[in-house]
Amino acid sequence: MYSEVIVTALAHVRNGVAPRDLWAALRSGFSAAGPGTRITIVVDAIRNDGPAELESTLRLIEAADAPIVGVGLTGIEDTWPTEDFAFIRREADRLGIGVEVHAGEMGPPASIAASIDVLGADRIGHGVAAIDDSALLERLVRDRVPLDVCPTSNVQIGLFPSLEAHPVARFWEAGVNMTISSDDPWLMGARLTDELRSVVRLAGLSRADLAELQRRAAQSAFLASAERLALEAHIDAWAAAGSD
Repeated sequence: MYSEVIVTALAHVRNGVAPRDLWAALRSGFSAAGPGTRITIVVDAIRNDGPAELESTLRLIEAADAPIVGVGLTGIEDTWPTEDFAFIRREADRLGIGVEVHAGEMGPPASIAASIDVLGADRIGHGVAAIDDSALLERLVRDRVPLDVCPTSNVQIGLFPSLEAHPVARFWEAGVNMTISSDDPWLMGARLTDELRSVVRLAGLSRADLAELQRRAAQSAFLASAERLALEAHIDAWAAAGSD
């Protein structure tokens, strides 16, 4: 019913695609989902290219004719000082959009804390390094910080030797406010449905558990509160409609 997709828009523009054509192409593609499905965009900047890349991305967002709900910071952690990107929160607030920062993927647990404390991230992409820091894990659980976890992607890039070795089940047992994401479905060979099936198996989720997992995703979405509540109501109805 609702998806937020990450688009590295500036890369396409620098490859010669006019911004208006980029947004038009995305809107056209989203329309293929049909009625009853809404798709919005989180435009990300690659931190490897420095704060100027983020500044240019924010200018692109500001001028865009597209359903943009967030700005992201992705790429290799610690390639630039976190403080150099601190303006992301101020500018996102000015534009009325959310902030998602990829951290604790290839970087250390400290990169997750810095993304929250310095960058003001609403959500953390990946965050799997938190499994190695019990104090940070307790903080994430206590503060209900959303982690967008992508198990197949983490295995594909070599962070874990297998899905069975991935910490997603331990995150669930610890009460982490996680959502499940598909990262790059074409590149990683796993769609969101595949990821959810894997997590159901790995964590032994019941139908009620799966509904709760998706309820957390709805609560973490970059949407107005009324729209989030409507999504939750649909999830509740699905949970009540059947059994395992």
